[in-house]
Amino acid sequence: ELGCGAGQAAVAFARMGARTIAVDSSPEMLAAARRRAESATVGIDFRLGDLSELAFVPAESIDLVFCGATIDYVEDLGRVLRSVHRVLRPSGAFVFSLEHPIALCLETGPGGPALVRSYADPSPVKVERHGEAFLVYPRTLSDVVATLARAGFRVEALAEPAGTDSRVPAATVWRTRKDGR
Repeated sequence: ELGCGAGQAAVAFARMGARTIAVDSSPEMLAAARRRAESATVGIDFRLGDLSELAFVPAESIDLVFCGATIDYVEDLGRVLRSVHRVLRPSGAFVFSLEHPIALCLETGPGGPALVRSYADPSPVKVERHGEAFLVYPRTLSDVVATLARAGFRVEALAEPAGTDSRVPAATVWRTRKDGR
């Protein structure tokens, strides 16, 4: 799992019997994830580091890479995708989520959501998550598809679940596969 945070998904994968590697750039989040894994009595290989620096993983050794709600904070999506592509086995899956680009164009005010930025504006958006400020790098759906294709992935499924305002999707959830070419 890339960007494991407090380890909820990594622990779930390990409970299902997966040999799990969890990477995060925050020592505090890794410590929380370790505590969660110890409490669940599951073994997970925790690694502190950048999501695109997977040199410790042998090439073509991983069946599935999962990244929930983290790639948004990475400026160079292509670099992460190339790293993931290298570690995945042929036809391995990469499942990840991104904030929906439309949701990043809106701000909710007293009159409801209002359009405050262009859908095609690639400049970072400052957001607050759990009391911390982050930069999110918006990407149009076509940009994500093109970046995936350049990195050697094909899109198998794309979901756009609704957010709290059911008129606007909150996220995109992607299931991709390493191209076998």
